[in-house]
Amino acid sequence: MTYRALAIAAFAIGLAVPAAAAQVTVTPDTISKAATPLDPERRTQMARRSGGVRVGSWNVRNLATPSGGRESETPAFEGYVRKGIDAHLALENSIGFWRRREVVTASGGPIGGSSTSTLDAYIVPQQTAIIFYPVTGPEQRLEPFLRGGVGVTMGVEDRKGDGGSLFTGGSGVSFAVGFGATAGPGLEWRPTNTVGLAISGRYQWVRFLQEFAGRETYQGLAADLGITYRFQFR
Repeated sequence: MTYRALAIAAFAIGLAVPAAAAQVTVTPDTISKAATPLDPERRTQMARRSGGVRVGSWNVRNLATPSGGRESETPAFEGYVRKGIDAHLALENSIGFWRRREVVTASGGPIGGSSTSTLDAYIVPQQTAIIFYPVTGPEQRLEPFLRGGVGVTMGVEDRKGDGGSLFTGGSGVSFAVGFGATAGPGLEWRPTNTVGLAISGRYQWVRFLQEFAGRETYQGLAADLGITYRFQFR
C-alpha cells in the first residue's frame, strides 16, 4: 500500500471517527461515586463495557476481474466499543475499513510502450448495532451472541492513470456516501476477566447513493476473528 493510499485511508477514517465518538456517552459515575456501592442493574451495565478489534474477510458478491487486468482486496478491519444495556444486551458502535484494488495495463498503440491504470475503492462503514447474549450474563466466560446493526458508509475512490477500460473521467479522488446493515452470530471466550477472543460470521450489505467504483451495492458474507478488552471499574 503506497503512502498516498495510507493517507486517503487515514483521511476517510478521520472523517468517520468523530461521528462514532459522538454516539458514545461517558458518564463520571465511578469517579464521583467511588465510595457508593453500585446497584445491581448499573453494575451489570458496566460489566458489559468493552472495546476491541476484528479482522477477517468480506466476500463481496459478483466482483469481476477487469478485462486484461487484475484485482485484490485487503482484509476487513473493524474497531468497536460497547456499552451495556442490561445483562443480555449491549450497544456497539464500530468503524470498519476495506479496500479493493483493480489494475489494468494496456499497450501504448503503434508507438509501443504501455500504460497502467489503477482504481482503489476504500469502503469505511460506521455502524451502530445491538449485541444480544441470549443465554449468558456478563460474568460467564463463554458467551454466544447475535449481532445486528445499521449505519452510514463512506466510500473513497482513488483513480490513477488514464483509465483505459477501467474508468472514465481521468485520475483523481472522489467521495461517495451510502448506508448499510449487518447481521450474524458469534462466540466470545474470555480466558481472563478483561481479555477475550471472539469469532463471528455476518452478512454485510452496503448501498451507495451513487455509482461507486463501477457499482452501487456491495454485499456478501464476512468472517472475523477478534480480541476484546473489558473496561474495569471499581
